Amino acid sequence: TDSFIAASVNGTNFDMADLRRIESGSLGTWRFNPETPPLFSAATRFPEGFSPIESGWRLLELPHAEDSQTMTIRIVDEQGRPLSDVKIFQNHVYLPDGAPADGRHKIKNHYYFTDERGQATLSWSGTSVDLRVWVEKAGYVPLHAMWAADSQPDDHEIPNNYEMTLSSGTTIGGIVQDENGAPISNAFVEIENLSVLEFYAADPTQPVRRPLHSRWLAGGGEIVTDQAGRWRATNVPQGSKLDLRVQISHANFATNAGDEGIPPTIDEFRREAAIIVLEPREEVKRRKW
Repeated sequence: TDSFIAASVNGTNFDMADLRRIESGSLGTWRFNPETPPLFSAATRFPEGFSPIESGWRLLELPHAEDSQTMTIRIVDEQGRPLSDVKIFQNHVYLPDGAPADGRHKIKNHYYFTDERGQATLSWSGTSVDLRVWVEKAGYVPLHAMWAADSQPDDHEIPNNYEMTLSSGTTIGGIVQDENGAPISNAFVEIENLSVLEFYAADPTQPVRRPLHSRWLAGGGEIVTDQAGRWRATNVPQGSKLDLRVQISHANFATNAGDEGIPPTIDEFRREAAIIVLEPREEVKRRKW
């Protein structure tokens, strides 16, 4: 058929904008037009033989039916334009509804993606104890914000709406080699921005700062060296005084410790000329024993 199965609740059909405002479980099936953004709900009934994932569709994140509280986050660029497809991770410690003040906490970990308006709605139930949010999009500096009861005086003031501005990232890169200068491919690159650690120190007497630059710029296997041993990251903050820790891991080589020899300079990273040498794993083992 030309269109997908209709979503109807009490005789009312819903378009894509409506779907973002309806809690999961509140309706049976959904309507999707092939010309709308490639999103689908876990409750969607597709025509037989149609695979949404293989066809490039993306799972639509909606509030859980039992969740009673929400915060809508809007992400814009430096010109104030909304950014779609921004990934937002919610790590949330909360006290369930009806639980005593000293009751057992629960944790909600959930991913969301912003829509064409740059918006995504986070949801939770009960009393918030510690809400942490990470925001990232390729080519932009990732951000982090938190509302924590134990370390921030305004922890109870989780807003209904919150806006973040993502700044364009700068590029760093380098080459991973073995001791003979041969390139090492398929090595994983982990990048930690140590410059932000001082801002993460919890001090309830100080004004709350949010959002902050994320500590981790790469670490989930998203950056891998190519056949020439090269790698690059495009989400790095501006500045010549960044303190970055770049760690390389590979199945056949020992991970660079970062405390031996002279590490590459930020200038070398920005010129994508930073060379990191890895030793064979077995050789390192023999030397230690």
